[in-house]
Amino acid sequence: MLFRGSLFGVSMKAEGIDHVELRVSHYELSVRFYNRILLPLGFKKVHIKGETVTCYVKGRSSLGIRPVKKRKSIRNISYSYKRAGIHHVAISVGARREVDEFYRLLLAEKIKVLYPPRKYSRYGRWYYSVFFLDPDGIDLEVLCWNMPRAD
Repeated sequence: MLFRGSLFGVSMKAEGIDHVELRVSHYELSVRFYNRILLPLGFKKVHIKGETVTCYVKGRSSLGIRPVKKRKSIRNISYSYKRAGIHHVAISVGARREVDEFYRLLLAEKIKVLYPPRKYSRYGRWYYSVFFLDPDGIDLEVLCWNMPRAD
C-alpha cells in the first residue's frame, strides 16, 4: 500500500516540476516562436547533443520543444482542446507590469492573444495573466500572483 509521501518507509518530497516537453508539428517555426517569447523573459536556450530538441531553461525549470515523430502506426493528430493532453503551459513573472509588458511584446510580434491581461480572482486574489497561442494552437499563459505595487 502506498501512503502519501512515503514508499516502503522512505520519505519523499518533490521539489517541483523540473521540465515539460512539447511535440510540435513545425520544429523550426516553433523554435523561432519560443525564442520570441521566452528569451525576453530571461530563459536561456540550450541544445542537447545528438538530439533534435531545444530547451529553454530558467532556474530549475525548463520547457523543451521537439518535432513530432512520424510513425506509420499512429495517425498524425494535431493539438486539440477536445482531446486529452496538455491544457496550457503557464510562466510566472514577478510583477503585473511585466505581464502588461509581455502583452505589448505579443502584440508587436503579432502573436495570437486569447485573453488580454486581466485579473482572475477565482485563482487567487491577485492572480493576473495574459493567454496566447503557440503555432500549434497550444495555450500559453504569462501570469503574476503578486499584489500590485504602487510604483
